[in-house]
Amino acid sequence: MMVPMDQMMTQIACFKLLQSPWEEDFVSLVRTAKESFIISSPYIGREACQIVAAHGVARQSTKKLKLTVVTDLSRRNLLSGSTDAGAIHELVIGFPDSEVLFLPSVHAKVYIADDHAAIITSGNMTAAGLSRNYEYGMRVNDHLLVREIRAHIGAYAALGTKIELSKLKLLSDISLDLQEMHREAEKTINSRLRAEFERRLSGFDDEVLRTRVAGRAPNAIFAEAILYLLKRGAMSTQELHLSIQKIHPDLCDDSVDRVIDGRHYGKKWKHAVRSAQQHLKEEGVIQLTDGMWCMSQKENASM
Repeated sequence: MMVPMDQMMTQIACFKLLQSPWEEDFVSLVRTAKESFIISSPYIGREACQIVAAHGVARQSTKKLKLTVVTDLSRRNLLSGSTDAGAIHELVIGFPDSEVLFLPSVHAKVYIADDHAAIITSGNMTAAGLSRNYEYGMRVNDHLLVREIRAHIGAYAALGTKIELSKLKLLSDISLDLQEMHREAEKTINSRLRAEFERRLSGFDDEVLRTRVAGRAPNAIFAEAILYLLKRGAMSTQELHLSIQKIHPDLCDDSVDRVIDGRHYGKKWKHAVRSAQQHLKEEGVIQLTDGMWCMSQKENASM
């Protein structure tokens, strides 16, 4: 069956394929945002943050622009410089109605302006991702599809932890200090300097995790993940465990047992998952049927 020409042209107008460099397309997207701009990217660099600040701030003269950032603030990304926490901190300060969400397993590179346009791409929000690497993606201009994309990224964001600006600045300061200390330790065989670096690195791990959980108990975090997964379909306990470990790899590390503010994160994560399952079951939110966990009939009826 042939698609009518006018319908085909409408479909083409709703999409634009993006090849590298695509920085101009990113700038164009930021400029069109009037009420909200959503960033989902595991790596975020200073140059890209400056682009958002420069081209998004003009919109604040008529209406506040709500900025939402979903990214990975894990130790690896911060110490390698793949994610610049200081740049993110400076960016969100310029947009008072903003939030930063820490989700270690986020890999989606999606940028959304209001409900009218979105870019889905392989490119991170870094100078290399925007201009130097060979990336590929698509700009979507169909309002219904953009709303669906917003909903999907919103579901990912709900699995993350909202980070206070003071915590973001603290992570930035510590990571910069450790980067410099690591460079100095690499230049010397001084065992005391290396030992001090390892000690401070362990403390940094604790601070990252403390920021990540934001005072929440492990079973509360895992309950959110369980609901997210079961809304998509029934799962066995083993399947739930594997999926939750993929969502929260930092909280489900079988090799460590970190105690943050009296709560255990790491080796005992499966106990916390089971506690979350039982709590949700007792609340009538989920149920176990023939060895499979699923949303309860009551919850399905309300969805």
